[in-house]
Amino acid sequence: IQSSSFFNSNTVPLKISFLNSDPFGDNIDIIFKVGDDLRQDILVLQMIKLMEKIWLRAGLDLKMVTYDCVATGQDHGMLEVVTDSSTLRAIQTERGVTGSFKDKPLSNWLMRYNTSETDYRKAIDNFTCSCAGYCVATYVLGICDRHNDNIMVKRSGHMFHIDFGKILGNAQMFGSIKRSDSHSYIH
Repeated sequence: IQSSSFFNSNTVPLKISFLNSDPFGDNIDIIFKVGDDLRQDILVLQMIKLMEKIWLRAGLDLKMVTYDCVATGQDHGMLEVVTDSSTLRAIQTERGVTGSFKDKPLSNWLMRYNTSETDYRKAIDNFTCSCAGYCVATYVLGICDRHNDNIMVKRSGHMFHIDFGKILGNAQMFGSIKRSDSHSYIH
């Protein structure tokens, strides 16, 4: 119970921590969400895994991180927790709300968890490769609603996206402006 909590989000997802039957194993953490159609997330994650297989077959390792997702109903389901990761917003605002406008928060955060020069360079390589992979994947799949709370970084440097409620160009509207990743449309 002490390891379970909730996330500060519109749907207030629950983080539920299950005891591992292996006495030497860590607890198994999942996120339970109500109010989101996770079938879209499942589709996007499957497509990203497929893209990664194609890239790997071609000899291109973009160090993609994905996670498991199960829809248990039309508007609820469970998501795997990716351990040792934080949202880009949490990393950027660790030392104040203006962190998003500074150029060092991410590199300082990666240095904290990758203390040797070799480990730090590997984390930078992981970040660069996974960032490139997710740039292509989000563009091809028309994934919208990208912001600092939907982009995560593992301590190992791997960057990945979460929350795929707006896909295939189905962007949010702000008045007469359609918000999307690549450009805005006036209707």
